[in-house]
Amino acid sequence: MITKHLTEEERLLAALLHLDNIVQLTEGNEWQDYIYNKLIVLRCELERQYTNLTGYKYDEYMLMNTQTKEKE
Repeated sequence: MITKHLTEEERLLAALLHLDNIVQLTEGNEWQDYIYNKLIVLRCELERQYTNLTGYKYDEYMLMNTQTKEKE
């Protein structure tokens, strides 16, 4: 299984990125609000765990990652 080779931080980041993709894929869906209301609970929990593990927030990670790519 691929997750055996990932660190806890990598697994949390992957889960958060998957949630972001689900949000994008369900834009315009008739049940979009219902889906978002269910996903927000999971997102908050994953972000909390990520912050506890790394000491910084997921949004800060995404910002740092974006700035690094822009410099390249």
